[in-house]
This record gives sequence, structure tokens and C-alpha cells, in this order.
Amino acid sequence: MNRFAGIVTFVLAATLAGCAADSGVRLAVEGIVLASPDDTVGLAGVTVDIPAAGVSTLSGPDGRFVLSGTVPEGVDARLPIAAVRFRKAGLADVIHSVTVVPGARTTIVAVMVRPTVTSTIEIPVGGTTALATADNATFRFRTNSLTDRAGTVLSGSIDVTIAGWDASLPPDPDVAPVRWDALYPPVPTTLAAVGTSPPYLRTLAAGSFAAATGSPSAEPGVGVELISRYADLQFDTLSDADDRLFLVNPLTGIFEEQTTGSLDNGNRIQFDIAAPGTWVWAKALDNPTCVQVAVKVGSRPAPGAHVRLEKIDVQDQPESLYDERIGAEGGTFCLRAPAGKQGRLVAFVNGTAKVASLSRAVVTSGGGDCLAGCPLSTEILLPCVIASDCADGEACSEGQCTATP
Repeated sequence: MNRFAGIVTFVLAATLAGCAADSGVRLAVEGIVLASPDDTVGLAGVTVDIPAAGVSTLSGPDGRFVLSGTVPEGVDARLPIAAVRFRKAGLADVIHSVTVVPGARTTIVAVMVRPTVTSTIEIPVGGTTALATADNATFRFRTNSLTDRAGTVLSGSIDVTIAGWDASLPPDPDVAPVRWDALYPPVPTTLAAVGTSPPYLRTLAAGSFAAATGSPSAEPGVGVELISRYADLQFDTLSDADDRLFLVNPLTGIFEEQTTGSLDNGNRIQFDIAAPGTWVWAKALDNPTCVQVAVKVGSRPAPGAHVRLEKIDVQDQPESLYDERIGAEGGTFCLRAPAGKQGRLVAFVNGTAKVASLSRAVVTSGGGDCLAGCPLSTEILLPCVIASDCADGEACSEGQCTATP
């Protein structure tokens, strides 16, 4: 397998180094797990964990959770990045990458909508292959595709759990299973070397793989085919250069570039994997723009907010996800998107009794980036709830911070 140097290899190295030390930064997260974007009940019994901190909890009957732990410090004066993972039998893992702002109360709204498929594979002998399919993802097993920890090739029957996402398909709650892939795909979060702007990646398709026993071998590994059915319509025409593949780092949630694949018909890619996890076929968009949004509750910045930038259709309904960020120093978030598009910013912040949210419509302008500055800046101001949401000398009254006499 041809491997690139990972975009964010230094982050993983710093994480592993930090795990060996006693120092770190406290990450406190709370929020809610939903079974769909329209869920008003919440999803109970979801395991929520921070892998880099080694802590976990379960979501309650209303889907709510609270969790905290210590994660390794960042490098080069950067804020640390850590993954928060959501797991429940029958559903694909959701991994959110969080920028850890010291002292922040970080909000996460996790929507678990992609079912998994568990299959029993009879590992083939000779030159034959065995297939397992989940929606748009097909996994191909050969005689020596799976090994145990000692590197011994496995044989016989193996249970595998797989899932597939096709981010080119528009949302449709009326099909079975319901389809929300365009709004809730594995979200590409990347870091780059100091002084450079990271690529703006959009997920075309993704697949996840786990085996009850063993793991993909180093060679030949498990073959994967992903389909992005309407890639040309949703993400502009694909070229032979749109063959980049990423593995989601379970400690940070960051996409790490691994290899390239072979394209077929412009909407299908084939490749081999040598590790379990979530594999993403992503496209880097040229000349993207950005939107800067300051999120506040009352008069106070909300550095632990969860912010999404969604594409909306002519009926003002969410159609796909442009970008997503959780945590930002000073409560000022930079989200990226194509230029000249109708969109909606949505901010989620933990309240005293529930997760509060507020949205704002935007039209993206051209030019700018998150390092040099965005052509569009806006603010999302959520109502105050308690006195501490307001500045000194102010009181909270009916959701507004007003100067005290």
C-alpha cells in the first residue's frame, strides 16, 4: 500500500508523548445524543468516551451525558485536539473532534443515524474472494486479508461489522433506512504546519470496518469499494486527482491521509485497508471561502460551543454539511465553505436544563481564509439564562443582559 506522510502526524506523536506524562488539559463535555435531527426524545444507552483520557459514560434516558477527563497538551502553543466517541450496538460510531479550550464547558450534539451491518464471513481459500456490503460500501476478503495480533493469517468464519456513508445523496427521512448521510457524514477536521492553511476537505463517501477477531493484514489487506452516487452534482466534477483517502484518528478525530485509490466512472473508488476504523474518501475544494462567527450567551463568549455551517435548499431546508467545529478560543469560530452559496450557521450551547440552539442565515462571499481573515463575519447571540451569562454590572432579564441601575 502506498502511504503518504499523514497531514497531522505530529498531532498523534504529541498525543502519545503526552500520554506518558502526568500533565494535561481538562476536557469537560456535555450534551445530548439524538437518533435523528428531528429526535425530541434522545438516544439512551450510548457509550460516550474520550479515548485520549481513558474515561467513558452512558447517555441517560433523555440522551443527555456529562463527561470529563485529562487529555495531552497541545504542541507549539496550539490548543489540544481530542476525539469524543459515541458508540451503540447496531449504529456506526460517531467521532467528534474537539478543540480543547481550558476552562470551557464544551457542548456536543451527536446524531447517530447510520446503521451498521454485521456479517459472518467465510474466509476464502485459494484465489477466491468473499464480499460484505453495507449500502454504498463493499468490503472484499481474500485468503490472507485478516490476521491476529501475532500476524498469523486467520481462517474459518469471522464476524465483521461494517457501515457505509454516501454524502452525495440528499437527506430523505422517508426511505428505509432513513438517509441523513449528507448532513452527518464523518466530518473532516485537519491541522497543518504553522503558517499554512489546511485543505478544505469535503467527504464524498466513507466506510467503517471492525472485526470480532483479528485485523486487516498489512498486505494485501481488506479491499474496499466506495460509491458516491451523485458526486459530480454535489461536489463539482471529479478528476483523477480526487483519489485521496483518510483514516480517522481515534484519539484526535482528525483525518490522516493514508493512500490513494483507483477511480472508476468518477463516482467509485477502490483501495485496500490495513487497519480497522473509519475510512473516508474526501475531495479538497479549490479556492474555498470562510465565515467567522462569534458565539455568545448573553454577554459572554461561548468557547465550548458546537457550530455547524449547513447548505440549504430553495425551500430553506438543510441539504448538506459544509463544515463543523466544536470549541474555539474566545468563542470565535472559523468555518469553511464554497463561495457564493446559501447557508445556515447553527450554534449549540449547554444551558442549565437543556442544550440551547440558535441559527443565522448567511451567503458565503469569495476570498479569504481562516488564517488571513474571512470576508464574512457575523455573531450568534443566545439568550442569557443566569446572571453569570452577563458582564459585570449587568443583570439577566428575559434573556437579555441589561445594565443594572
